[in-house]
Amino acid sequence: MAILILLLSGSGCREMEGIEIPTVTSARPPQPTLQPQGSPQSLFPADTATELQEMLKDTVKDERLPGATLYVATSQGNWMIAEGKANLESGVVMKPTDRFRIGEITDLFVAVVCLQLVEEGRLKLSDSIVTYLPKEITTQLPNSDRITIRQLLNHTSGLPDIRTDEFLQAVRSEPTREWTAKEMLGYIYNSEPAQRRGMFSKSDSNYLLLGLIIETVTGEPLATGLRQRFYDPLKLSNTFMEVREPIPGGFTQGYQDWNNDGKPENVTKPLVNIGLGLGDRGMVSNAPDLVRFFQALLVEEQLLNPDSLDQMLLTYVGDGKGDTYGFGITNVSTRWGEGMGHRGEVFGFKSAIVYLPVHDLMIVAWMNDGDRHRGNPAEILEDSLHIILGEPE
Repeated sequence: MAILILLLSGSGCREMEGIEIPTVTSARPPQPTLQPQGSPQSLFPADTATELQEMLKDTVKDERLPGATLYVATSQGNWMIAEGKANLESGVVMKPTDRFRIGEITDLFVAVVCLQLVEEGRLKLSDSIVTYLPKEITTQLPNSDRITIRQLLNHTSGLPDIRTDEFLQAVRSEPTREWTAKEMLGYIYNSEPAQRRGMFSKSDSNYLLLGLIIETVTGEPLATGLRQRFYDPLKLSNTFMEVREPIPGGFTQGYQDWNNDGKPENVTKPLVNIGLGLGDRGMVSNAPDLVRFFQALLVEEQLLNPDSLDQMLLTYVGDGKGDTYGFGITNVSTRWGEGMGHRGEVFGFKSAIVYLPVHDLMIVAWMNDGDRHRGNPAEILEDSLHIILGEPE
C-alpha cells in the first residue's frame, strides 16, 4: 500500500521506531497551483461526487463499520458525506459534521501551544524537562535531566509508552476511573528507555508530559489554554477537551471489542476511560473544526510566526521510508505530492487528516470503530485522492 497509508495508519507507528534523525533539507509548503474542478456549491463534477460517495458506502459495508465520514475542503468550498450510524443502539444516522474523539491529532494543538509559549519567552525548546516538572515526576523517569522539550515534541525522548499492559489491566478493573496525568505516568516510573534518546520512538508519554508542562508554565488547566488560544478565537464551536469541560449535545458513540469476544461494544456509553481529557489523546472535535484549525495554522499562518512554523515543519525526524515527523505533525509523501497531516487512534475511533498544498486540498476521514483490524481512515484518504486527482503522471 502507498506511503500515505503506512504513515497515517497503525497503532503508535511502531514500524517507525528506532530511526536516527537525518539532516533536514525540507522546504515550507508551496503555494497552491492546482484546484479540483467544480463550483463552490458542487466542488466536484457530479460523477466524482458519486464515486466518492460509493467508495465510502462500500468501505462501511465491507469493513462492517458502524459509520464513517469524509470531508473535503479547498479554497473553493467544502464537500462532505457520511455513511452508517452514529449510534447503533438508537439507530441515529451519522452526519458529516458529527463530533468524534480525535486521538493523537490532539498532539498538533498541544505542539502549537508549546511554540506559542516559546514565542512568549516562557518556554525554551532546548530546556530539560526538569526545569518545568516537579522532582516527584522527573526523578522517576529515565534520562529526565537530559530530555528536552524539543525531544518530547518530536518523539525522540526515548520514554516508553504510557499505556502499558499493567495500565490497561487497571482500566479493566475500574473502567470509569478518571485518570490524572500524574497517575498515568506512574506506570512508566523507573522503567528502562524504549529507545536511545535522540532516536524516534512514538510514545504518548511525551505529550502527556507536555500537557503538564503547559499547565505549569501557564498556571491554568490545559483545557482552558486550548479554549482561550484556539477554540474561541477560531470559532471552533465543536471542539472540546473531553472530561475536563462540558460537551453540550455530546458526540458520536464509539465502538470497540473491549471484552475480546469478537463483538464491538459501545465504549462511550457506559464510558470506558483509558486516560481521556489529557495532552496526548484528549480532544473531541469534528471535521470542519479540524480543517479550520489546519487552515489557520498552515494556510493563513495565524497561529505561529514564520520562525516557529519553520521549527514545526522543518525539524523533522526521519522514519526510514523517506517520510518525516515534526512537532505534532507528519510530513506525508503521496503519489500526488508532498503533504502534511496526522492520524488519530483512540478508544472507539480512528481518524486521519491530510493537507496537500500544491493541490489546495484538505481531506478528513474518520470512523466510530477503534478496532485495529477493521477499517483504516488512511485508506479512505488514499482512495479519495485517487478519485479527486486521478492517477498521477
